[in-house]
Amino acid sequence: MVKEDLCRSQPSWFPMKREWTLLLSTLLCGLSGPTHLFQPSLVLDMAKVLLDNYCFPENLMGMEAIKQAIKSGEILGISDPQTLARVLTVWVQSSLNDPRLVISYEPSALTAPQKITALTNLTQEELLAQLQKGIHHDVLESNMGYLWVDDIPSQEMVSKLGDFLVANIWRKLLGTSALVLDLQHCTGGHVSGIPCVISCLHPGNTILHVDTIYDRPSNTTTEIWTLPQVLGERYSADKDVVVLTSGHTRGVAEDIAYILKQMHRATVVGERTMGGALDLQKLRIGHFFLTVPVSTSLGTLAGGSQIWEGSGVLPCVGTPAEQALEKALAILTLRRALPEVMQHLQEALQDYYTLVDCVPALLHHLASMDFTMVVSEEDLIMKLNAGLQAVSEDPRLLVQPIRPKETSSGPEARADDLPEVAPAVPEDEVARQALVDSVFQVVLPANVGYLRFDRFADASVLGALSPYILHQVWEPLQDTEHLNLDLRQNTGGPSSAVPLLLSYFQGSEASPVHLFTSYNRRTNVTQEYFSCTELLGQRYGSHRGVYLLTSHRTATAAEELAFLMQSLGWATLVNATAPRREWSF
Repeated sequence: MVKEDLCRSQPSWFPMKREWTLLLSTLLCGLSGPTHLFQPSLVLDMAKVLLDNYCFPENLMGMEAIKQAIKSGEILGISDPQTLARVLTVWVQSSLNDPRLVISYEPSALTAPQKITALTNLTQEELLAQLQKGIHHDVLESNMGYLWVDDIPSQEMVSKLGDFLVANIWRKLLGTSALVLDLQHCTGGHVSGIPCVISCLHPGNTILHVDTIYDRPSNTTTEIWTLPQVLGERYSADKDVVVLTSGHTRGVAEDIAYILKQMHRATVVGERTMGGALDLQKLRIGHFFLTVPVSTSLGTLAGGSQIWEGSGVLPCVGTPAEQALEKALAILTLRRALPEVMQHLQEALQDYYTLVDCVPALLHHLASMDFTMVVSEEDLIMKLNAGLQAVSEDPRLLVQPIRPKETSSGPEARADDLPEVAPAVPEDEVARQALVDSVFQVVLPANVGYLRFDRFADASVLGALSPYILHQVWEPLQDTEHLNLDLRQNTGGPSSAVPLLLSYFQGSEASPVHLFTSYNRRTNVTQEYFSCTELLGQRYGSHRGVYLLTSHRTATAAEELAFLMQSLGWATLVNATAPRREWSF
């Protein structure tokens, strides 16, 4: 929907027009002469064309570079018209900071390039051929719609050919699960077509003011609003839209990409656009032509700070143009999988998360999350983890991707995060001795014991190997004055062995000590753990110094052992704090 308003009041830059005309006339009086290629009327005509047509007339006050060049007579020595055109182009572009302004020398062209023939002069068949040349569509794999447009049709053309558009193109795309709007090669179009495109992708329950366009030759502003009604149906608001752009995308197509991006209706994928103009006209000045943007977008959705003209539309996801479609389809595939992913995540939290009281708040958070700007698996995981950890205040709560060839026993865990299966204990006695030697390191310098092991075994494994561990590991440590227990590389394992290990550091009292209580969310079972009263071998006791070495790698069962030893006053913790992680039984 278009609303026009004639700017009747005298603009603030109006006195500048007289100032420029008087200044140029005075300067050019000294430049006249039959021997000069440079004619005084050229710059005067250029100035008049700019004042009457350039969409940023207030910027003309900044053309000091041209003023100084004219005063110095710098351009009088230029005899080649092509060189003169290039020099004037550089001066104009640098003075106005606008690369779209171009001066060219074209003596063979009698008139400025003609505009497209008026639609009223075309037959229905010619209109249809013109439309079909600029628009193609397809339904890709996984029911994703693809609409390729290289020329935005005007509202008049849409009105004339609306039935054909709906029946042969739009209706076939309405049933797709997502839409890719390819504007990579769109270099033309009409401003009046903007509301037609935007409205088909905008919900019909509201009418939105999406842009305001100022046209300098007519000195009018035109408001662009979404349409209250469209031909056919609107594309469902709950379906994703991706717009493809490239360095060739310009003009009206840039404004459409910019509006859809600002509305958060589409994700722009590809390259930064050209940074052209809504209406770029080539105006004749003698044998020269001045290419000048005559209209500009005022950027309504950005609060008047429209930035794409001259600089281009920055994509949400930058990628080479030839890879843009593949990237877009990957994004849409990810978003299509989101409902199932979220359902599994919610079920996993309900069935497995230990902190049961936090689950309702976590489920509410997941239900209210906005994933419209998620463009990769990494984005999704980062967004989920940040939100879940903030709500639960639990840094252990992590969503991680399942990589190829990985399997999972449930939706709550990755394969490489599952507890290791207890290794088979060899039957041969020599092999058992070798296994113990390979797991434990025992060093006895200066009668100070040192014990290192990097993984926890299941209690059943320890039971089978206990005679060998006692003889090869524990007995050599019995008479040491102090013991350093090195857990810095210990990533944990099953926690069933923790009570047994703790019992060896209990004092001489015979009564069992309550060590900890665990709650298993999977089985919904609470279990209490006590120190063992009957042990194979002697206790080390708590009267000698025991020092636990930990690091950021210390985890699960090893972390629990360190925490309990420190809490019970049976050991001193040394080194960095270990991270909090979930431990299993």
